[in-house]
Amino acid sequence: MPITPEIVGKKSDGVFYASGARAPVVNITELDGLKLPHPLETKILLPGPKGSLLEYHLSKGEIIPPHRFAHDFINCIVRGNMKVTLAGRIYEAERYDAWSGAAGVEVSLEALDDTVLLEWMGPPHLITGSRLITWGAGHPCDSHLFTKFKEVEGWLLGRVEGETEFGPPGVDIQHRLRVLISGPNATLFYNTHARQKWALHTHQHHWVVYLIKGRMKEKFGGTLEYICEAGDIWAAQAGAEHCTEALADNEIFEFKWPAPMLWEGLIQSWEAH
Repeated sequence: MPITPEIVGKKSDGVFYASGARAPVVNITELDGLKLPHPLETKILLPGPKGSLLEYHLSKGEIIPPHRFAHDFINCIVRGNMKVTLAGRIYEAERYDAWSGAAGVEVSLEALDDTVLLEWMGPPHLITGSRLITWGAGHPCDSHLFTKFKEVEGWLLGRVEGETEFGPPGVDIQHRLRVLISGPNATLFYNTHARQKWALHTHQHHWVVYLIKGRMKEKFGGTLEYICEAGDIWAAQAGAEHCTEALADNEIFEFKWPAPMLWEGLIQSWEAH
């Protein structure tokens, strides 16, 4: 296996890592002025600046009443089951299912089992004390998507940003991808990586990765290196070089914005920065 470089990227790159085990946890009691019937256990994984990522922990039977955000959002289930209502339509959601809504879509949630839920939002949420704020109320609309994970066909990713930089040579790296939410402002992928897979590359869009299970080694920001466990996240601005190495078979969710182009087994940003 090739030896990955000691220095990846530049210290001036906008990069971020957060340990899920040590991330701050708050109990949200109010969503944009809506008082919740029970405090919502919320882990702050990515606080901004381009987007934010929160991890919600809901107990069976817990309800989040109808509310409307002022910003676009994407949700996906790490584990558990929920009843999701989007613009009046009811969906049964289970592990790895995902949905998104434009600003102003009314959404309500009911946990059918103990559930861990991710929520990406851009521009980011603001959490102050026990309040979650999205800077105003969007005009009511019904623009949303809902994706059943088991109905999404996976495909083998051949190139990223025009490059074929996966390794090691001669090993089936099994870099398989499912597009759970596709645009218009952000895209959510589910990926698998086989142990030993590595990649050294640069994206021309912002991104944040959530490790569902497995272990990863991540290098970026000049001399920064992290051994990532399930529940950890890492993120970077467009143009930041990073090196990924799978220390075990793993699964990830990856949020990218602006939404990249997907075509014939490649991921391609619209422009170079």
